[in-house]
Parts: sequence; C-alpha cells; structure tokens
Amino acid sequence: RGRSVFWHAISHQRLEEAVLILRRFPPQAADGIDASESQAPGNDTLLHLLCSLERFDSNAAEIFNNLLAGAPAEVVAQSNSSGQTFLHMAAARLYFWPMNQLPV
Repeated sequence: RGRSVFWHAISHQRLEEAVLILRRFPPQAADGIDASESQAPGNDTLLHLLCSLERFDSNAAEIFNNLLAGAPAEVVAQSNSSGQTFLHMAAARLYFWPMNQLPV
C-alpha cells in the first residue's frame, strides 16, 4: 500500500500544504485523511512522522492537534518497530509541546 499525499507532504516538510489538506479533509470527516495511516515496515504513524521533523512550528502544532483528536486510541499509543511511541520521538528532539497536549 502506498503512502498518502498527506504523508508525503509531512515527510517532505511541506507543512503549509499539509495544513491545507488537513483543513479540507479533516480526519473526523467521512472523506477525511486517515489518521491511522502508518508506514510499513517501520510501523511509524503520522504522529511519529510529525514528531521526528527538523522543526516543530505552528503548522506542525495544528496538524498534531487534529491528528491527536482524530486518531483512535490504539494509534496514539502505537509503538514503532523500535518500540518507540510518538512521545519518544518528540522527547528525543526536545519537542515538549506535543507532550503537553495529552490528557493527564
């Protein structure tokens, strides 16, 4: 299975384009992006991908919030093939903003 245009926009750090896609196709909508999309064989989710970017800016924050709201709980908790959740990826880059968005 190939990756979505949304995945490619994030992976190529085209976050302005990813935000436009997300606003038009929110994950909560019937025709929205698939918030549970993951990469084989590494098993990274869109949240993993987003938290591994070089920069985490306001566009990344908007995407993150929408993905977090639209992703099933098992996707939010999903570990990749290295045993890391998206929180591990965020912590490795010192991106504290994503960690502060989770309910306690």
